[in-house]
Amino acid sequence: MNRILGTAAGLSVAALFISGCGGSSLSPNVSRIRAYDGATGTTAQAAIYINNGSANGDQNYEQVTPYLYVNSGASTFAWAVNGLTGGATTPFPANLNAGTAYSAILLGRADEQFGTSSPILDITADDQTAPPSGDSRYRLIHDAPDAGAVDVYINGQKEKSGYAYPGTTVVGVSQVQLGEGTPFTLQQFGYSNVAAGSVKVQVNEAGTNTIVAGPTNFSVTAGSRYTFLLLEPTTTPTPTYTLQQIGDNI
Repeated sequence: MNRILGTAAGLSVAALFISGCGGSSLSPNVSRIRAYDGATGTTAQAAIYINNGSANGDQNYEQVTPYLYVNSGASTFAWAVNGLTGGATTPFPANLNAGTAYSAILLGRADEQFGTSSPILDITADDQTAPPSGDSRYRLIHDAPDAGAVDVYINGQKEKSGYAYPGTTVVGVSQVQLGEGTPFTLQQFGYSNVAAGSVKVQVNEAGTNTIVAGPTNFSVTAGSRYTFLLLEPTTTPTPTYTLQQIGDNI
């Protein structure tokens, strides 16, 4: 088993790496996966473990690894946050489909060991479907535990109402919460198409005109796919919220 470290500064992920694979297409029995640290509330660093590989605990908040090649099929995942007792979580299973790209996203508050906002590791598929000509595809992940339910506006139009944390784009994914071993069912907000160019993203408190984050303009390219994230960079004394964009192209 090889230990593969992401090239982003301060970020690491361990995986069973498949050599000799190049380009953006995936070979039979191969998946691709990346790791994103969205566990907020502290400068503590985190590590995500894939297939029982070891990783350095130096994954920084709001950073993402490049996509890595992994064997498809039955896999195991675990995570650890420096400063929380108990070390890494017990590995839990997730099946990776051949030819599919995934993100392993650590959600929640890294300064809370137990409770409804403690960290959750979400394994979510990254849609690689090509959008219509002249369009991009996007999704939004709610990773702001203290923000409550929100409404999401894209270019001034409400696209999602009452979107509550924890919320990602896949229902029934495998994940684990520290101190608990029960999978969660997360709300669904799948990919949508939007005209390429500048996209204005705004998040309001649900059912109100009170802005939580944004409006923020992001540049999107025709034929590309993106994830927008609602984040909570600080939790005390008053929570603050922001929006981030990461590209989903392999």
